Amino acid sequence: MVIDVPKYIVERLCRSVPEGCFVNGMPHLSYGDPEAAIAATISLNPNGGPNPSNVPDLPEDQVGAEWERQKRFFADRPNWRSDFPHLFGKLEKVLCQCGLSFDGVGGNSLAVALDLVQWPTSEPWRKLSHSCRSTLLKEDQEFFGKFLTEHDNLKVLLVNGGSAIDALAYYHGAQVLHEERVRRAKLVYGEVYGKMLIGWRPWITYLSGEAWERVGELYREKRPQV
Repeated sequence: MVIDVPKYIVERLCRSVPEGCFVNGMPHLSYGDPEAAIAATISLNPNGGPNPSNVPDLPEDQVGAEWERQKRFFADRPNWRSDFPHLFGKLEKVLCQCGLSFDGVGGNSLAVALDLVQWPTSEPWRKLSHSCRSTLLKEDQEFFGKFLTEHDNLKVLLVNGGSAIDALAYYHGAQVLHEERVRRAKLVYGEVYGKMLIGWRPWITYLSGEAWERVGELYREKRPQV
């Protein structure tokens, strides 16, 4: 069966790895189905594990199957909460405060997980060289912006961590309109690409339950009609 995939998705899945950067796996454009969701979490990039590997060239006739596989990430993993407790498991707890979920549990509206950089790197983001981080963000700047503008149904972005907030501001023109503190966390509210943005510092693993609850309150106070 031939699956129709937008040209810019095909081009991103088939793009070569930037010179000087070590990755481990195929680029991951979306965790979950972006056409079915109303919100997205935004992090910096996937962590592919400690061992760099050659990324196989993806033939164009396999792009459709790969894109469908990525959209079914949560649907195909019934144990994803326990399999990924420190990222998706934690993000899910914040999403539930907003009446959202990665898999629609309990009747919640669907959310997907996106990254500013789609390459899974062989080192955590903080350990990458400054030049590699800049190269990766610049190379995916156009794609990420187009992805958000093409998915008008994604009305709300929940941004995970200060580095992701800063990168959204620098590379995508995100505007912060409000900041507040909840214990040791700083929450921000703003907009980018015409979408509502709520972000937090520090990264999700270090966010308190009180901060999760306040994110939910901000979402209910500020959310657009969807």
